[in-house]
Amino acid sequence: MLFSLGQLGFAMSGMSIGFLLGPPLGGALYERFGFRGVCIFGIIGAVIDLVARLIVIERKDALEWGFDPQSVILPETPESNLSSTDVQEEDTPRPPQEGSSTAIEEHDRRASIRSREGPQAINEKETITGDAAATPQLSLVAVLIKLLKSSRAMATVVCFFVYGAVHTAFEPALPVHMKDVWNFDSAKVGLVFVAAVVPTFPASAIAGYLTDKFGAPPIAATSFLLSIPWWCLLTINNLGLFITSFALEFFFLNSTLAPFTAELADVARHIEGIGYAHVYAAFNLAYGMGSTVGPVMGGQIYDGVEEGWSTLCFVNVGWVFFASVVGFFFVGERPLSKRLAGLIIKPKNSNLVGNGQSTSPLP
Repeated sequence: MLFSLGQLGFAMSGMSIGFLLGPPLGGALYERFGFRGVCIFGIIGAVIDLVARLIVIERKDALEWGFDPQSVILPETPESNLSSTDVQEEDTPRPPQEGSSTAIEEHDRRASIRSREGPQAINEKETITGDAAATPQLSLVAVLIKLLKSSRAMATVVCFFVYGAVHTAFEPALPVHMKDVWNFDSAKVGLVFVAAVVPTFPASAIAGYLTDKFGAPPIAATSFLLSIPWWCLLTINNLGLFITSFALEFFFLNSTLAPFTAELADVARHIEGIGYAHVYAAFNLAYGMGSTVGPVMGGQIYDGVEEGWSTLCFVNVGWVFFASVVGFFFVGERPLSKRLAGLIIKPKNSNLVGNGQSTSPLP
């Protein structure tokens, strides 16, 4: 891969923090300034996001200035780092600085470097700058067909859908539940969110580090499974246990972001014609659909069933268990199911070979 999954997990932790800080900040602003305060805060956040998007420098633009971001993100051996990037740095004209050589001397120096490197350096440069041209351009229908044919891509999309649905299902029900049980207003509900959110901050970073070490399949499936007991404990009306369970449940749920995002990147690398933008768009679509279904599901269950909160928690347990099963059988180039089957079959085969050698019939 072209990036470190630990760094990816650190980057994805911003998404988790943003999603989880939204409700408490909204509650506090609503309590102090009313509905307009929440809207103004949203506008300010959107402006900051726009400015951050405008200052992003893409790799193709950085290469024009002789800088390859991939060599910084994932440094290789010193010899390999001096190949394409350094040649490109020499090929890129730079403004003359005080005390440097003249323009003619600089031109002669670059020509000398080109003659020493030969056609191989030119080919390497063309390979770097021509990646987009070499990649086959697929239509939208062709991209969808390729993604639908990939069990890994579809499994990851399904898991992101479940993440979005479960992540947002509690939003309409939780404030009402806390008001009914403990008579909390919006400010106190916001404080509970903050108390539950703080321990989840390092979740994606830790998951990214573990994904680097053990791979995406075990971390994704294990994180989903470890969140299930805490969903069950949320049905107990004890405030301390409720906050603790809420924090741990979201800690493990948010730990799935880094391995699943890494899985999407790996899928993009192995399917010809599919780029990371395609699979990331599939992630956004799946999460968007899940976050649309989640609040509707949560509100209807909480309002329409006698034990609405308990029912909602166990429905979420079912969703999470379903995602765990999907991840167990389909996530990864070698899913956990195949790894486990290999561990089981290998000792049996060795025992059969041993028995065959010791009990073989005499001629």
